Amino acid sequence: MSLTERIERESEQIRGQRHQLLFISCNTLDEKSLLEHIQSLQIPIYNLSLELSRHLKEFTVQKRQREVSTHLRQLVNTSESEIVCFEKIEYIFDPELKQDPLRLFESISGNVVVIVVWPGNVEGSTMTYAVPGHPEHTTLHVQEENIIKL
Repeated sequence: MSLTERIERESEQIRGQRHQLLFISCNTLDEKSLLEHIQSLQIPIYNLSLELSRHLKEFTVQKRQREVSTHLRQLVNTSESEIVCFEKIEYIFDPELKQDPLRLFESISGNVVVIVVWPGNVEGSTMTYAVPGHPEHTTLHVQEENIIKL
């Protein structure tokens, strides 16, 4: 099965669930190929860090935390696609934003399938970003059927 077919199949399987969320873990060598497969399915791809940094620069540090969810929900709602993809999500881990990445993505995945290109490690159902002790270190526990590991 090709990667394109796998993404299509996994997206269909989570459609209609409470949280239509799919994480794809890959190393940087695979990321370019992954994004090409996603584009071939005509799924809009958003550079989350770029989108947020452009939007949040207008707000004070105190207001940025609330604006993250609002802005991402607006991006998803204005998309004409039933599936959207977020890549380059590193800014979401900035302690200044005070975000729980899993809750954030779950909250915006109600009406559309949200694919997230995960920049960290995945072991079974445990996903990590950054090393322990780093200010951005995050550990998430996600159902394995919501993870594609390349």
